[in-house]
Amino acid sequence: MTWLLRLFLVLLLLTLIRRFFSRLFRPSQGGSGSSDGSTRAGGVRAVEGKMVKDPQCGMYVASTLALNAKRRGEVFYFCSEECRDRFLQQ
Repeated sequence: MTWLLRLFLVLLLLTLIRRFFSRLFRPSQGGSGSSDGSTRAGGVRAVEGKMVKDPQCGMYVASTLALNAKRRGEVFYFCSEECRDRFLQQ
C-alpha cells in the first residue's frame, strides 16, 4: 500500500515539474501583456496606426513606428534614418 502512495506522490511531483517548465519556456498566451493590450502572445508588440509608404525605398511601415520629416508643409514617413537623410538631401 505504501508503494502505491509513493507512486502517486512521484507522479504528482513530476506533473507539477512538467507544468512549471512548460509555462517557463512557452510564450505567454493572452492576459499577461501590457495593460493597454499592446503586447500579443509571445511578447510581440501589436502595431497600431495606418501603414505608410517610405518615399525613398518604397517599404511600408506603421505610422506610429515610422520616422517622419516635413518638407514643403507635407509630412513624409520613413523606415530608417538612412532613408530619411537620403530623401532630405535630394
